[in-house]
Amino acid sequence: MRHRFSSPFLTAPLALALLVLGVPILAPQGAAADPATLAPHALSVDSLALQGDDPEASAAPSFSRAGGYLGAGGAFALQNFDIPGEQKNAASIAFRAGYRGYSWLAVEFLGDVLTTFDGKGSQDNDVNGYALTVNGKLVAPLGRVEPWLMAGIGFLDIDADREGHRKEDFVFRSAVGLDVYLTPHWALYGEAAYLLPTGDVKRYDVATFGGGILFRF
Repeated sequence: MRHRFSSPFLTAPLALALLVLGVPILAPQGAAADPATLAPHALSVDSLALQGDDPEASAAPSFSRAGGYLGAGGAFALQNFDIPGEQKNAASIAFRAGYRGYSWLAVEFLGDVLTTFDGKGSQDNDVNGYALTVNGKLVAPLGRVEPWLMAGIGFLDIDADREGHRKEDFVFRSAVGLDVYLTPHWALYGEAAYLLPTGDVKRYDVATFGGGILFRF
């Protein structure tokens, strides 16, 4: 007569393994399998296909998702030059391209084109230039409205009439701003920034106040 193992130390682990794998525990002979004994994740192929076709099951893209973006805008440029004479304030145009690697962090390449700061008075000295910087952007991922802080380094190129030639050197850029999403892909932004130059261009500080539009991929 064949010996039958009925110890719970053998049957309990076997039942648990079958349950995890989605295999129903065998019911007594002549009894139908109870659907309640099936593992919750043991779904048929048909049911999974129906879930995939449900529009509500597919979530819309998150505002704080990872990915690249492009942007452009304009700003009022307030000069804080330490040079002879006086210059009128001007405007700037900003172009940006970035990548958001985390919900709270992005890296952004930014170009600021400074239109001419017209000189006035007896010591006429028109000034224009541009700045290119690489920036880190800390974002508060709050949803449709996201405030942020930015800091970076690059170079500033300046052309001043009275200087007689162009010159460039390192510049630090800091900014605070706000992104407001119209859709998961389009957003408006506002920004206040300061360019703090060094070396040969250290006398050409500029503050900008403006905004623009972003496209998220």
